[in-house]
Amino acid sequence: MLNFLKSLLAGGAQPVRIFDSLVALEPNFSIMVRHVRQGKKARNYQLADAGKFPGIVEKWCFTPGDTVGRCGYDFQLVLTNGEQVITADICFSCKTLVFQHRHVYAISPGEIMRLLEEDFVPL
Repeated sequence: MLNFLKSLLAGGAQPVRIFDSLVALEPNFSIMVRHVRQGKKARNYQLADAGKFPGIVEKWCFTPGDTVGRCGYDFQLVLTNGEQVITADICFSCKTLVFQHRHVYAISPGEIMRLLEEDFVPL
């Protein structure tokens, strides 16, 4: 409750660049985004150009969100350098991105699809 009141007084939560701490994964990393929602046409993506990662760090900036519903996920983003695996789960129904199974961010489906289409290659 105290954190909620603090956020109201501070003018709300500030956007966070979710990949900011992942620079240590370079240079041998890859990002795959796979469609996991059943009953939908599968759309999978891959970051084909590792040189785009600094731009992705800047663009993937979201406001901390609320709890996640029980609706499941549409996409799972998997970032790895061969040794370490980091995931983010994206749900369009409750408009959330869950980073590393513990940080929840508010997203819009259109924004996520735009970000995927800008820098990722469909598989």
